Amino acid sequence: ILIVVPLYKEKEQDVRLTFESIAKQRYPTERIRVLVVLEAGDQETSVAVSRNMHILRSVFPVEVVVNGGGRRGKAAAINYALMGRLDDFDVVLILDGGDRVDDEMFFLKVSYMIQSGASVVGCTVYRWSSTILGRLSYVDTYLWYNVALPAFTWITGSPLVSGEGMAVSTVFLKEIGGFPEKLAEDAYLSIVASLRGKKVSLLDVVVWEGAPATLRSLIKQRMRWYRG
Repeated sequence: ILIVVPLYKEKEQDVRLTFESIAKQRYPTERIRVLVVLEAGDQETSVAVSRNMHILRSVFPVEVVVNGGGRRGKAAAINYALMGRLDDFDVVLILDGGDRVDDEMFFLKVSYMIQSGASVVGCTVYRWSSTILGRLSYVDTYLWYNVALPAFTWITGSPLVSGEGMAVSTVFLKEIGGFPEKLAEDAYLSIVASLRGKKVSLLDVVVWEGAPATLRSLIKQRMRWYRG
């Protein structure tokens, strides 16, 4: 498994949280590598990564790549980092800054699902913080994953997955030429897989993500989603 962590303008505590979630996974160290992707000029995130890199390196092999393709979005940065690396792995798994996974068998479960024939594997993503906005975000994501998404999946026969904790088989990635460089690339990838007759699966694993801190950041996030 290749764990890709794309970071951009992240707080140090969010970087540390994600690194700690990766480090506590119970998975053979010789079968995993972590690839941290930074953007050129993002000095604050680079410093945060340097300060917390020991958390990962005490467990798994780690490589840091600085995106040299220009800032064109998350998918483009991931594709740049993956160039020449897909042949060495069976699975690519994405975790963003601030993602927390409490299930220590998460990587093992993802590996099993891909080996069982899934091309794309997602999980439940709850967004939460202690603010009123954060609690409303939790209610929003809870209703999506427990009411709306099951209904949508029943109607269409295939779920949409979120980018946090999303895993993709490298065979499928090669087939489609990498991650779609579009807004809402995660849901778009689910649709592409479904149209090609590939299996899209959801794991009963929760990824916790920090909710937007301000109303402005929430609106920007939703505009990006709706445009996608």
